[in-house]
Amino acid sequence: MTDSNRVLYDRDGAAEQLSTSARRVDDLRRARLLLAVRDGREWKYTAAELRRYAESLPSSESA
Repeated sequence: MTDSNRVLYDRDGAAEQLSTSARRVDDLRRARLLLAVRDGREWKYTAAELRRYAESLPSSESA
């Protein structure tokens, strides 16, 4: 899922890693479903947080 060497992802990078839109990443952050850290004026997402969120999603087996 994530680049093994990258530590932080910007909004677009997070969206790419999660196979979703940048707007959806913003919505998830505002809903506190995806936690972000502040880097100057931008929100950034850790690789661990992207992985945590992806693993929290229901699978087809649990639906």
